[in-house]
Amino acid sequence: MFRIHIIAIAAVLLVFAPALPAAPFDPRAVLPASPLSVNSVTADEIRIYGAGGDGSLYAWSRSDFSLQTAVILSATYLNSVAVAGGSLLVGSSDGSIYTLDRVSFSLQSALNPGGGPIYSVFADADHIYGASGDFALYIWDVPSLAFNRVLDQCGDVLNAVFADGDYIYGAGEDGYVYVWSRSDFSLLHRLEGEEGFLSVFADADRLYGANKNGRLYLWSRPGFGLQAILDGPGDWISSVFSRERFIFGSSDNDLVRVWNRAGLFFTADLAGSADWMNSVFADGTYIYGASTDGNVYVWEQGPDPSPTPTVVPTATVPPTPPPTASPPPTVPPSPGPTVPTSPPPTATPELSPTPSPDASWLVLGGNDYDGDGLADPAVWNPGSGRWWIARGSGLSPLVVYFGRAGDLPAPGDYGGEGTTRPGIFRPVSGLWAARGVSRFYFGGGGDIPVPADYSGDGLTDPGIFRPATGLWVIRGVTRFHFGQPGDLPVPETYSGEGPALPAVFRPTAGLWAVRGLTRRYFGSPGDFPAPARYLGAGSADFAIFRPATGLWAAAGTTRVYFGRAGDLPQPAGYAGEGGDIISIYRPANGLWAIRGRTRIYWGGPGHIPLR
Repeated sequence: MFRIHIIAIAAVLLVFAPALPAAPFDPRAVLPASPLSVNSVTADEIRIYGAGGDGSLYAWSRSDFSLQTAVILSATYLNSVAVAGGSLLVGSSDGSIYTLDRVSFSLQSALNPGGGPIYSVFADADHIYGASGDFALYIWDVPSLAFNRVLDQCGDVLNAVFADGDYIYGAGEDGYVYVWSRSDFSLLHRLEGEEGFLSVFADADRLYGANKNGRLYLWSRPGFGLQAILDGPGDWISSVFSRERFIFGSSDNDLVRVWNRAGLFFTADLAGSADWMNSVFADGTYIYGASTDGNVYVWEQGPDPSPTPTVVPTATVPPTPPPTASPPPTVPPSPGPTVPTSPPPTATPELSPTPSPDASWLVLGGNDYDGDGLADPAVWNPGSGRWWIARGSGLSPLVVYFGRAGDLPAPGDYGGEGTTRPGIFRPVSGLWAARGVSRFYFGGGGDIPVPADYSGDGLTDPGIFRPATGLWVIRGVTRFHFGQPGDLPVPETYSGEGPALPAVFRPTAGLWAVRGLTRRYFGSPGDFPAPARYLGAGSADFAIFRPATGLWAAAGTTRVYFGRAGDLPQPAGYAGEGGDIISIYRPANGLWAIRGRTRIYWGGPGHIPLR
């Protein structure tokens, strides 16, 4: 169902929100290696190391990128390489971990627990860890290399291992990231994903899990609560690494994706490979990507650009001439303050085009992002393009990046799946983009996007309302003039279970006008229109929210007090009982309060609520 709401300019548009910066990464070198693939890459201050699919370990100079050596270690795949003090560790499909001198490349030892392939290796000051294809994590002591123990709680292949000062982490093919205590090796957590995890990494703030569903899972550290899920560029994220300002994820579609580590927004896609990117590593100067095409790709990391903050000016409304008319109708009395009304003007004065009222007014074409029939609280950050969606049905929150500063969110069911998709309208060019569906140009500067199902076929129809002239254009359906400068578009199903009807609310007079159906006065200046189906199935009700007092009033239906000054009305079908529930969003702290149901914190300053 399409939804309507106001965004207070003080809460959103006065945020210093730079556009996405240009990617500070430049291609530096391509290092040819294995005729099969390079499965893993790492580096130290002198060399770059690659584990080859042909069983060889490759080493290049970090200064001039020349190949220094290629050491044959196995007759089968080398899966992983790691630096451990003065040694190199290499995990092989033959079930061994090879240790080599980091200067001479001479073989020091071969650790073989007698299990499956070793898919990942890691070492700290006390132990060497090997993630195995026989569902286990093998551990040896350092420096003695004596076998310590096996951790066998995994339900499938263990694809990767990482450790820090407190914990050991394992990425499981069974869809879990395992967290063990580094002190006593007890299993502390099994963190669930949707499919198998291929890689795991931790920094001081977060734990990262790269998943076969093309997503990167982020948990807080040390609490391990799920923080976010980031979409990658392909079907799989094969490897993850974090360093300083950025998070890096290698992908099966030839790219390394880069996110900003602080804001979690998309920064760049590093291209160059002709095939799957297996692994990524960064050292603060260079980013290295190991590819299935047999090469290691190197990008140089430059300084972050310094975008100039921009402030969107607050729109104003010129004074409206006072109407002259007979005494106005009144709202039937009820307990508490009444809803003041304003008289209908006898004649509409000629007005020059004006900016829209002192708010950013959005009409949203849907709010059910997981298709379960319930509205999902969601917010969009225009500075980063991040959509943060609290999905129901026991699903993890969804974070995607779509759009940029200057866009207006315009989500809807553009694909006919019964699911809302993120969408944007870009006023500067008239671009409409629905994620994963389509892009086209329609409308322009000064227009308000009004997506809704105007044709009654279950699909969201793109539409625009032009406040300067009252023009409505529904793409591929119709165009007409209805309204005047200062009106707010409020399309809804005012005639029952049918298509959306174009409608406007005139704040200066409290007028509701539904094209071809009715006109009614309900509300007064300062009220926010909040039409919704408060009684369940049937027609949408004319309703207002008065921030000054927290009053909600639906014509002929209900009056309650819920919320306060600064809150934004967010009525929607959060409970699935057929009716919309009175709800507010508080921009100051991201509070969503759903009357009689729940309170959650989802968003905050600078975020636009998408109910």
